[in-house]
Amino acid sequence: MSEPVYAAFDLETTGLSGKTDEIIEIGAVRFTLSGGVEGAFETLVDPGRPIPLAIQRLCGITDRDVAGAPAPGEAVAQLAEFTEGAVLVAHSAAFDLGFCAVQLPGVFAHRPCLDTLELVRILLPGAASHSLPDLALQLGLIHEAPHRALSDAIATRLLLLHLLERLGTLPPPLRTRMRELCQGAEAWPVASLLARHPEPGAPGPPVAPGPSAPPAAVAPPPARPRDGSPAAFHPVQVAALLGPEGPLARSSPEFELRETQQQMAIAVGQALRRSRHLLVEAGTGIGKSYAYLVPAREWAALTGERVVVSTHTIPLQEQLVEHDLPALEAQRPLGLRVALLKGRGHYLSLRRLERWLRLPSTDVRGRVDLDVLRFKLRCLVWAAQTARGDRAELRLAGPDLQLWDRVASTTDDCLGPACHNWRSGACFMVQARLTAQQADLLVVNHALLLADGDSGGSVLPAFTRLVVDEAHHLDDAATASATQRLALGGVLQVLDRLPALGQAEVVAALQGARQAAITAFGDLKGFLAEGSAAGERPRTRSHALDDRTREAPAWERPARSLGRAVGQLQAAARQLHQLADAGPAQPGLWPQADNAARECHVAAEALETFAGHLALALTPDPQGEEMVAWVELGPGEQAAVRLAPVDVGSRLAARLFDPCETAVLTSATLAVAGSFAYVRQRLHLAESEELVLTSEFDYLHQALLVLPGDMPAPDDPGRAAAVAGLVAGVARALGGRTLVLFTAYASLRAVHAALPALVGGEGIVVAGQGIDGSRNQLLRAFRRHPRTVLLGTSSFWEGIDIPGDALQCVIIDRLPFPVPTDPLYRARARHRRDPFRELALPQAVLRLRQGFGRLLRTTRDRGAVVLADSRLTTRDYGPTFLEALPRAGVSRGPAASVPEVVERFIRQGVVAGSLEPVP
Repeated sequence: MSEPVYAAFDLETTGLSGKTDEIIEIGAVRFTLSGGVEGAFETLVDPGRPIPLAIQRLCGITDRDVAGAPAPGEAVAQLAEFTEGAVLVAHSAAFDLGFCAVQLPGVFAHRPCLDTLELVRILLPGAASHSLPDLALQLGLIHEAPHRALSDAIATRLLLLHLLERLGTLPPPLRTRMRELCQGAEAWPVASLLARHPEPGAPGPPVAPGPSAPPAAVAPPPARPRDGSPAAFHPVQVAALLGPEGPLARSSPEFELRETQQQMAIAVGQALRRSRHLLVEAGTGIGKSYAYLVPAREWAALTGERVVVSTHTIPLQEQLVEHDLPALEAQRPLGLRVALLKGRGHYLSLRRLERWLRLPSTDVRGRVDLDVLRFKLRCLVWAAQTARGDRAELRLAGPDLQLWDRVASTTDDCLGPACHNWRSGACFMVQARLTAQQADLLVVNHALLLADGDSGGSVLPAFTRLVVDEAHHLDDAATASATQRLALGGVLQVLDRLPALGQAEVVAALQGARQAAITAFGDLKGFLAEGSAAGERPRTRSHALDDRTREAPAWERPARSLGRAVGQLQAAARQLHQLADAGPAQPGLWPQADNAARECHVAAEALETFAGHLALALTPDPQGEEMVAWVELGPGEQAAVRLAPVDVGSRLAARLFDPCETAVLTSATLAVAGSFAYVRQRLHLAESEELVLTSEFDYLHQALLVLPGDMPAPDDPGRAAAVAGLVAGVARALGGRTLVLFTAYASLRAVHAALPALVGGEGIVVAGQGIDGSRNQLLRAFRRHPRTVLLGTSSFWEGIDIPGDALQCVIIDRLPFPVPTDPLYRARARHRRDPFRELALPQAVLRLRQGFGRLLRTTRDRGAVVLADSRLTTRDYGPTFLEALPRAGVSRGPAASVPEVVERFIRQGVVAGSLEPVP
C-alpha cells in the first residue's frame, strides 16, 4: 500500500464570517510523512470588495495586490484540484473549510481533514498559546511570514510532523487509553490518527520538552530566629526599605521613589503592630502591592505569624506570587515560604476524571459528541503530565469551560479522606492545601477567602493577619459566594455521573427526577420567554420571585412543575441512600470499587441539597426577607433559579473581620468623595483606621475632563448616532488611540455598526468586544496598532493597562448606574430610606472612578476623558460624580467642539475654550 499523501492548506480572509467575508489568499503544500514536500500552491484572491484596514495590517495584503487575481470560487476550485487525492490538513480547519464551502458547496464535504489545532489541544494541553504563529515560535518551527497563506500552510505541515513525534513519545498505556476512548469515532480524522503509532523514523523537528511544571516539593527552609514580639517591629524602619537608601533603590536604576508608597507601608505596618483594621484608598501609580507586601513580609519573618493576602482576580494573585514576591526576596532575602492557593474548583479531580472517562462520549441521540471526546483526550494527556492540576494550565475556552465542571474538584462530589487519591497524596487540591499549611505568606483569592469564612476556617490554615487587595469587589464576591444557582445542568450532572445501577426502583426514581427537572426548567424558560402578566417585555432576563410574580397566571405552571421536581429529587435521593446502605451491585462500575456505597451517598446528598435550595427559593419571603430569589435566563439561554442573601456585611464581619487581629483593605477606589461611609456600611466594618492617598500623577497637567453638554439623553432614539459621531470626531483627531466604555452591550453594538463608515477612510480600525475578538485579543491588537477605536463593556472598566501614547482618550458612554430592575438590587433597595442616594449613586461613582483610571498609567502619560452623559450637568447629583474624580481640568462645551479640545490638549497641553478646575 502506497504511503498516504497530505495537503496542508490555509486561507487569508477579509474577516471571520464565511457568510459575509471573502477569501483574499490561498496557500497549500503537498507532502508525505517520509518523503518531504511534493509541491506547493499559492494564489492571491480578489474578494470583490475593499480589504478592511485591520486585515491589511495583519496580512500585508492591499487592494492593489489582489487586483486582477482569481475570484474566490475560481481560487477554491484550483485548491481542490491541487489537493486531489490527499488527506487535508489545516489549523482550525472548520474556519477554512467553511469559507471554501460557501464558494463551492460540497467541495471538500466527503474528504478527511486533520485539524492540527485539535491535535495541539490534545497533545500539548499546556501550550502557552494555540495560535499558529505562537506555536511555531514556541516549538522552533520555520514560519517566515505569519498570516500569509503559503507560510501558514508550511508551518502547519511542520506542526503536524512535530505532533506525530510527540504522540510517539507518550507512554504505551496512555496511547492505549486514548484509542479506547476513540472507539466508535473512527470517522473523526483525529481519532484515526490517534489510533495508530507513528511510523518509526518519521521526519520532523526534535520533540520539545513537555509543559513546564513546578519544581518538586522541597523541604521547608530552616527555622528562622523570631522573637515573636510586635514591639520589635518598627513600621517607619520597614517603610524605609522602599526609600532612597533601601535595597530596591540600590538594586534597580528604574526604581521610583514614591512618598505615598512609603506612607501606605507605614500605615500597614502600624495596623499590624497595633492589631487594627485599616482602609486604604491608594490611587493609581502609588505601587500599593509593594506597600503592603513589604510590611507583610517583615511581620511574618519577625513574628512567625502567617499573613494572608487576598485578591479578586487570578491574574493579580499570580502576579504577586510569580513576580512581586520573588523580586522582593531577591533584594531582601527573608527565607519565607510563599504559597498560592486557589479555590478547589480550579483543581482537577482525578477521581471525577476517571469516572467521566468511563461514561460514553455521546449526546442525547447516542451520537459521538466530539466536544466531549476532545476534552476527555485533552484531560487524559494533561493529567499524566501536570504537577499542579491547575486549570489555568489548560487556558480553557468555548465548550471546555462547561466541560471542566465535570472534572473539577467540588465540595458536593468529594469523598474526602476516604478517596484513594486523598490518602495517597495524588489529589491536586490536597497537595495545594498541604503546601498552604506550611506557608508564611499565603496568597488566595476572594472566593476562597470567603469560602473559608463560610466553612468556619476549614479551608485555609489558621491566620489572624489579612490584606485584601481589590477590596472594592469584596462585597460582590461575598454575594456571589453565598448565591445558589439552580439550573437543569446541575441536576443532570449528578444523574449523569451515576453508572447503570440495575435496580428497577432506583432506575425509576432517577428517571423520574430527570424528567421532572427537564420539564420544570423547560416550563421556567417558557415563562421567561413569554414575560409575565405584570407587563414585562418578552425575553426578559430575570424575574424576582416576589408577590407580583407569584400572583401572575403565567407563573402557575412553572411553580407547579418546579415543586414536582423537588419531590422527585427527594425521592431519588432516598433510593440512592437505600442502595448505598444495601451495598451497590457491580461496585467495579465506580472508579474506586470500595467506595461505591459512599459514591451513592454523596450523589444523594447533592440531590437533597439541590431540592432543599429549590424549595427555599419557591417559598414566599424565604427566611424573613434575609434572602431574595429570582428566575433568569443565563448563559446559553438556559433558565435558572437563584437564591442570594440580601445583606452580606454581617456575614463578613462575623466570619472574616472579627476573627482577624488585623485586616487591611485596599483599592484604588474605596471612598466616595473622600468618605469611606459607603464601604463601611456594605462590609459592616465598624471600627478601622482610614487613609486616602491620592495618585502620584499630576492630573491637572496630565488629564483633561471634557463634558459635552448637548448629548442626547440615554433613552433618546438618536443617542447611538450622536455617540458614534462624537467618537469618530475624536478618533479622527487623534488617529485612533481611543477607548470607549459602555454600560450596555446593545449600545456598544449600535455604535460599532455606525463607526466604520465614519472613520474607515482615515485608516482607523474599529474593534468591539465580543464582535471582533476576546478582551485579551483586542488589547494585544490595540497595543500593537493604536490607530484603533476600541469599544468595551463591563470587563474593560478596570484591569486595563495601556501605558504610553497608545491610549490618549477614554470616552464613557453613560454614567454606570446599576440596573434598577435587578432583583438583588431591588431587594437591597427596599431596606434603604433613599435607595438612590445610599446605594445606586455610590456604586456608580466608584465604577466611574474605575473607568476614569484607565486613562493614565505612568507619570509621562497625557490624555482626556470625555463623559458623554449630559446628566452630569442637568441633574443635581452631577457634582457628586465630579467631586469624586481626580483634580483634572474641566472643559465644557458642545459636542462638536470636543475633537478640537481633546486634540489641542494632547498635542500642546493646553485647552481650546473654557477651562475650570474640578469642583
